[in-house]
Amino acid sequence: MDTIKNYLETMFMQLPNTREVLKAKAELGQMMEDKYNELIAEGKAENEAIAAVLADFGNLDEVAESLGIKEVVHQAPVDKRVVKNEEAKEYVKDREASAFRTAIGVMLCILSPVSYIIVAENLGHRGMGVFAMFLTIACAVGLFIYNSVQGEKWSWMDKTSCAVEFATIDEINKDRETFRPTKSIFMCAGIVLCVLAVGLAASIDEIGWLRSIRESEGIFFLTFVAIGVCLIVYGNARDLAFTKILTLNDSKTVGGNYVDSQKSAKRVTKTGQAVLDVFWPTVTCLYFIWSFVSMRWYITWIIWPLAPVVRMLIEAIFADTSRNDL
Repeated sequence: MDTIKNYLETMFMQLPNTREVLKAKAELGQMMEDKYNELIAEGKAENEAIAAVLADFGNLDEVAESLGIKEVVHQAPVDKRVVKNEEAKEYVKDREASAFRTAIGVMLCILSPVSYIIVAENLGHRGMGVFAMFLTIACAVGLFIYNSVQGEKWSWMDKTSCAVEFATIDEINKDRETFRPTKSIFMCAGIVLCVLAVGLAASIDEIGWLRSIRESEGIFFLTFVAIGVCLIVYGNARDLAFTKILTLNDSKTVGGNYVDSQKSAKRVTKTGQAVLDVFWPTVTCLYFIWSFVSMRWYITWIIWPLAPVVRMLIEAIFADTSRNDL
């Protein structure tokens, strides 16, 4: 029956998400199921039963009139690029690697003052301290640039009207649900580390062996914050890969509402998407400009935990409200 269900969902994938179409889909699904059960009861093999069901009901043009959706089916179809299952999996895998590089890059940006403190303040080499700080920043920028270049491989998803079949959506949705507990752990751990950073910095003088390390408060504070923000950024960025695939189908079509995760996933307007596309590069530039102009590296890190909040606000402001909820 899974084969029949997948075929049925694909048949209706690009039709409007209206009550009329959904009713017709349910009726056809019931007819397919009844026919399948009837053939199995007659002793037919599963493969034979499936083939017979698809032969009788597999052409939507032939059954559209009896279902009352002839006019809808015969409307000029929108030419869409179907995203294959292998492509969707590869995209998620690439975005996972990109999320990891982004998180490491953010962590290096926050840790860049630590490089200076350790080399300049504790080892006494100020020139090398400056070099170490800029080397750390350069590594972070390199990761961001590499991500940007690699991301061009998937730019067609934003420029082309796409469609994703039910089987692929179902698999990606299951992967997202599997990752959800891990994301929650990353988010909680990240927040806890940021909170602990404040407490550790305040009580550092009470730890005897740390008193010999100059600026130890700043070192441990920034280190805990860097790791915490890294976990938060990674969890959010990786989850966005699943969201991207789940929202490729037009929300006004049947394919845009295959699973509950599609209905709850954030959809934004084209303007909002354009803003989000340049969001992280903009945050990075603002971080460096603010840091170098003020030279207050011990406080400019705050931009990173605030950035995800700002991103959520942008998604809310530019939310696509044109979808047809039923």
